[in-house]
Amino acid sequence: VDQEKRLEGVGKKLADFKKETSERKTAAMLAEAHEAVSEAEKKAAALGKACEGLTLENLDGVAAEALKESVEGTGTCEREAAAAISKARQVLLAKQKESKSPDSNSSLKKLQDRMTAAQGEMSKHRKVSSIGEKLLKGKAVLVEQVEKLQQIEEDIERADKVAKPEGSEKASDEDIEAMGTSMMAAQKALKLATVSIDPYLTAAPAALRASLQGLLVKCKASQEKVGKLLAATRERREQVLGEAMVKEGKAKTAEVEVIMAKVDEAELPFLKGVEVLPLKETASMIADSEAAAEEAQGLISSTRTYIAEKNLEIKHFAEGAAKPIAGELSKLTEQVNSAASKLSAFRKDTEARKLNSQMQAVGEKVSAVEDEVKKTAEALEPLTKDDVADLSADDAGAKCEALIGQLKAASV
Repeated sequence: VDQEKRLEGVGKKLADFKKETSERKTAAMLAEAHEAVSEAEKKAAALGKACEGLTLENLDGVAAEALKESVEGTGTCEREAAAAISKARQVLLAKQKESKSPDSNSSLKKLQDRMTAAQGEMSKHRKVSSIGEKLLKGKAVLVEQVEKLQQIEEDIERADKVAKPEGSEKASDEDIEAMGTSMMAAQKALKLATVSIDPYLTAAPAALRASLQGLLVKCKASQEKVGKLLAATRERREQVLGEAMVKEGKAKTAEVEVIMAKVDEAELPFLKGVEVLPLKETASMIADSEAAAEEAQGLISSTRTYIAEKNLEIKHFAEGAAKPIAGELSKLTEQVNSAASKLSAFRKDTEARKLNSQMQAVGEKVSAVEDEVKKTAEALEPLTKDDVADLSADDAGAKCEALIGQLKAASV
């Protein structure tokens, strides 16, 4: 009996030892997981603290400055919480692969539940933070567009006075042109304002949504005013714009005429018989011709581009305004085309003159070589005669030195 009791005692101790060993192994294996999950819970709680005072219900009433501070403060906390939860998830996944016992599996399940709860908390706070950030941006857009709309409304009021002057007073061409430019810019700004506001309407809290919608209504009303002003002043604006186009076109064409006069000046010496001038002087005048031609080509190209652009613009004008402008631009085009034809002929002549000059230079070099060859032959002739053996050493040396000097001169 005593022996049986001792065996039972030993068995119990062994079982307890195995249990304690298993628990120690489980605790050691789960230590990293416990730490990772606890860190995730800590970071999620920190995010919640950063979002204190912000709820989906009260965001609308939070002051812009306070909202800005809260949104900026939650950014760092949100990133840290996301990183901690990601790490906890990875650690738990690794421990689940290592786990061999039911006890460890049960503990891991509890840790998984805690990590999931922390993730849920983070998602809730992130939603509030995200909406707060959108609200902050929406309020900034509202303030910005309200200021722009006020400026546009002032511009519309000034434009209306230009379009409808008091009494018999008539607006100047400069005022009409400035008014048209201002209203076109306003039209573009109002379209951009609508595009800027639209993204914030859906998620905006009630008060902000109402403000944004009210601003859209004002933008639409201003667009209608701008449209009416542009329509009412179309004829006068197009007339003024057309006159300005023609004036600038004439100025550009006059510049072309001036540079073409420089081209004529560069060509004049050739027309007087430049071929009789020294080669160096000819080369200099050809370089001047090429420079004048290059400058003229640039002006002709830019003037043609300007006229082409204005021809496209007047396609949107009323026929009564477009027709006389098109006629004037056509005359300018003829002048520019005439200059271009003249320039083309000049460039061809310049190329021919340049080629002739190069041929002349080659001819002069060939003549110089031929002269040196002749001189060399003359220096060599005394050394080829039959009586060369009768020459004294001094005479022979002198003739050799003369030949060597001539060979050196010919090789230069």
